[in-house]
Amino acid sequence: MDVEEYTHEDIKIVQKIMTNALTRDNQDELQEFLKGELSYFRFPQDPLHEKTLREVSSQSHRELTIKNNAVLRLLAIRDILKGYVTAYKTENGGEYLREVTPKITDQVGSQGAKYLPYHSDMGYLRFSEETNHANKCRAPDYLALTCIRNSEKVGTFVLDIDIIKEKMGNSFNFLKKNWFSFQSPDSVKPIKKYKSKPIVFSNNGVDLMRWEKCLPSSLEGAEVYTTLYKLLENIDLGENIILKPGETLVFNNRRCLHGRKAIKSLKAVDEPRLLFRVYVNNFPQPAGLPEDELFYRQEG
Repeated sequence: MDVEEYTHEDIKIVQKIMTNALTRDNQDELQEFLKGELSYFRFPQDPLHEKTLREVSSQSHRELTIKNNAVLRLLAIRDILKGYVTAYKTENGGEYLREVTPKITDQVGSQGAKYLPYHSDMGYLRFSEETNHANKCRAPDYLALTCIRNSEKVGTFVLDIDIIKEKMGNSFNFLKKNWFSFQSPDSVKPIKKYKSKPIVFSNNGVDLMRWEKCLPSSLEGAEVYTTLYKLLENIDLGENIILKPGETLVFNNRRCLHGRKAIKSLKAVDEPRLLFRVYVNNFPQPAGLPEDELFYRQEG
């Protein structure tokens, strides 16, 4: 499935259905999320999902309809965010839409059955607010996940930066120093190393955070790095969000970290958890990026 196949009219219809399904409290929370006051928002179950389960008798047709509706929901969220769906050429083959499902593997990762520690996606790249250089690729501002199935009741843990700030106290400010060396994960080929940069970047008084594969690049950074690393080993520090089929989670990739616990029952499940994911950016990625940059393409 390619996001470019869906019409503007269909997306608008789904967006209206989604917003009409929100309660007054939901609407208030969504506005707080859009203003940056909340780090994530959970859209309730899609009415079209239940309608499809009731009315479509063919299993293959039902599954295709559910997946098409899921993509439309993600594109509707893009429009609600007033953003741009983005793909990276070394991640997911440069495709906009990723199917996130665990597989039996010895590796820790978004596709593995083992514990996935807290992280931010593409955390080794720059924030949109961190550069205006025409040839600099940027990390995704938002992740949107919509649930197709989740019989195992696997949750996504979301940890707000304000909780980290509270737990670390005064040492949190040392994360704003250029004391940390980032490297692209092993799944990104070729592996790239980046100059030292801060884990926390402040933009107009708002703290933004990245946490990917990194190490302290100075003696000064070693102590605060260890403090943060040990803190983030506690996955239960964040909120466990268990999506039901038809529900969608969107979160700010700069204001929170995410992870999950190990999926122990994977072998006993015929159809393991399946989520659809897209990246959304506030601003267009720059055109004409050099070949060694990670940006692949962007719609529009």
